[in-house]
Amino acid sequence: MIKLGGRFADGIMLTSPPSFMDFAKTQLRMGCQQSGRPLSAIQIGNLIPIAVSDDQDEAYQVIKKKLCFIVPDTPDICHQIAQIPLDEVAKIRQTLRESGVEAAQEYVTPAMVDAYALWGTSENILQQAKEHLKSGVQHLIFGAPLHPKDPLEGIKILGEEVIPKLEQYFNQE
Repeated sequence: MIKLGGRFADGIMLTSPPSFMDFAKTQLRMGCQQSGRPLSAIQIGNLIPIAVSDDQDEAYQVIKKKLCFIVPDTPDICHQIAQIPLDEVAKIRQTLRESGVEAAQEYVTPAMVDAYALWGTSENILQQAKEHLKSGVQHLIFGAPLHPKDPLEGIKILGEEVIPKLEQYFNQE
């Protein structure tokens, strides 16, 4: 699908860790070659679930629940590049199907959380987001849950504490 994006689309939207972007850009480049376009003609967006809170544990727990739906649907090549063991992914898929999200979230590992989400304090989020921008992502889209208790509070924190600093960082590059 990434190759098709390079061949026919103006951009692609992923939900992937920074480590996957080199692979994605290679696939895009192959698609672009088929249509005679440069890779620079394609925009890359990355939709990442985020939980921002001064209570790091609270943010971590809410992200684990969200990842019960993202990790099972992510292509195995992405897990392999992010060094997520496929048997751990299979355990989440099986547990989600048989016992539900509460049981499945127990199998979401710290490596999965770090690969597929942004979480923690606004300063942690800022550092994690910079890694996505360094990987070649041009559009970083913050996805739900945003905040462990109040999505509007998450939007406020992101708007006041994270996005202005990301804009400064992005403009320096």
